[in-house]
Amino acid sequence: MDYFVELHLPTLFFVMAAVILILAGTHVMVFLAYPEMPGVKLCALGNFLFALPIFALFLLPSGSVPAFSVLFNTLMTSGFLLIYLGIREYTGNGVQRGRLLLTLAVFSGTYALFLSSIPWAFRTVAGLFTLGVFSFMTAWEACDGFRRIRTARSVFAGIFCLHGVFLLAFAGAGLDLALSGEGALGQNPGTLGIVIIEGTLAALAVNLSYILLITDLLSSRLARKAETDYLTGVYNRGGIIQMGEAMGQEPLSIIIADLDLFKKLNDKYGHAAGDKVLRNFADTVEKNLRPWDALGRFGGEEFLILLPRLGAERASRIAERLRWEIEKTEIPWESQPITYTVSMGISSRGENETKDLNRLIAEADEALYTAKSLGRNRVVWFDSGQMTIVRASEPLPGREA
Repeated sequence: MDYFVELHLPTLFFVMAAVILILAGTHVMVFLAYPEMPGVKLCALGNFLFALPIFALFLLPSGSVPAFSVLFNTLMTSGFLLIYLGIREYTGNGVQRGRLLLTLAVFSGTYALFLSSIPWAFRTVAGLFTLGVFSFMTAWEACDGFRRIRTARSVFAGIFCLHGVFLLAFAGAGLDLALSGEGALGQNPGTLGIVIIEGTLAALAVNLSYILLITDLLSSRLARKAETDYLTGVYNRGGIIQMGEAMGQEPLSIIIADLDLFKKLNDKYGHAAGDKVLRNFADTVEKNLRPWDALGRFGGEEFLILLPRLGAERASRIAERLRWEIEKTEIPWESQPITYTVSMGISSRGENETKDLNRLIAEADEALYTAKSLGRNRVVWFDSGQMTIVRASEPLPGREA
């Protein structure tokens, strides 16, 4: 501890602020090179907000720091909040209302403490505690609730977890100082030196791991481009099969969808209209899927939908909702709108079942054949060798699988 007491704190503050600004600059450069990169603007702004009070601490006389503690804590907490939301955008989760309300509740509670009449020492503790909580929340979002763990995301999440542990430890140390009447954490040069050094190292590590995240996303996009159908933008046949095989034996429901009487639609309106219908179908399906579901063009006007960890009944409800959405769709085209319908076949694999992807596809294809033969524009579920019309919920005599 004596060693840290001897460190020149203004220099440490300057180094820490400079490192965080470099991190923000990295985000800006990534944004300029790849403006479509998700979350980069929020992360850049968050780092700028986080660096401002650190530079202020370096420039202001020490006696004036308590007077600006509300502003400093608010800027730093706002910065972490924006970084957290940026990582949510990066993972494709966006800002869901429930999660946003929880986040705003944490932020508002902390801000209320900042504005209260409690001593500056306790406000600092509240700020460190909130930053620690946001660190763990950011780590959680980086791995999408640890459902999709990749090397780059694991490194990023690990760094934020460690940073969260340190911040909570510092909050505990600050609380101990405040309760013992020894002043605020910032008034103890030795402890403050450790805080600054840890923050600087964390910023450097976050910068490196962020570059890993961007590289990982770019490589994923390149791989996805090779697996993408040029017309609809969804997976092509090879890509969707690869996705399905990568799921191993986890519970899975699949839907095979086939646009009804598509050849007649092409003959009547032309191939340009047919292409527009295919794109409309793909867009409609993607808007109704979860972030970890997958859609691929299986061939011609046939599509394959993968619904991991979803049972047959919920998959049937999704399929029926999609069928209904398509049925009421009107696509503007020249003198009259185009309407179309879709038939779907469903097959599922439960927790203890060992069906491979080929068998699931064969069962769903059989269910699709039944849907077509019964008049099209319906969903049929392959259920233990029997065919069930989802809308009617009446089992039909089926063939044994």
